[in-house]
Amino acid sequence: MSKKLLIYNPISNAGHLDSWSSVILEELVKLGKDPIYAGEDIQIIKENINDINIIKKIKFVKFSNIQDKIFIKFKSLILRIINFFFSKLFKKNYSYNLFFNPKFFFKTSDSILKKFDINQKDVLVINMFLDIYAINKKTWLECDKKYNFNWCGIHFHDVKSRIEIINSLKNNIFLIFLIKDLTDKYNTKKNHYLSEFTYIKKNKKQNILEKKIKNHSRERKIIFMGGAIGKRKNLSNW
Repeated sequence: MSKKLLIYNPISNAGHLDSWSSVILEELVKLGKDPIYAGEDIQIIKENINDINIIKKIKFVKFSNIQDKIFIKFKSLILRIINFFFSKLFKKNYSYNLFFNPKFFFKTSDSILKKFDINQKDVLVINMFLDIYAINKKTWLECDKKYNFNWCGIHFHDVKSRIEIINSLKNNIFLIFLIKDLTDKYNTKKNHYLSEFTYIKKNKKQNILEKKIKNHSRERKIIFMGGAIGKRKNLSNW
């Protein structure tokens, strides 16, 4: 029997994640699947897809990760205060990262499966952004023991500690990397490579910003370069 697919987007309104989720959902529907999408902003996905026939095939579940957001905002404030004094004393900035607790991902996915009465053996959960989670082996192992559904996810950067922890979990089927070499580097499981892509659908009606840019261009070619050029862009293959 074909597995049910749950696409889980941990953060909405963060640029590419909404776009990628929209593309993946569209392609899955075209392949004959009826996916479930879980995210904080459902409307942006529907607007991106903009096809009622495809939208009808997708079950949408909205969630709100308030706990992690409050924790991150509070921690960010404390760290900014520390950074202020650190920079004054040592004339350099203190670097830090803020991460989500993976417990919310597992708990939310489990509640969605129960809501739709889906057997945990009959589903594959796909997490769209694993880099946002804390590197805490104990927490990951606790979740892996408590929840039994199979899952995979996209891991953007080469963070050895997190990748090795996740790949060691019994319910993690594989990881999806944006850096091609990582499939050879981390080979304890059959991990996969996904080349970066972009969402090219556009609305028929031009928005104000688009009109302004076209005005300024005076019919010259417009090239937009957004984001950072990192290793995962695979520049050596260009």
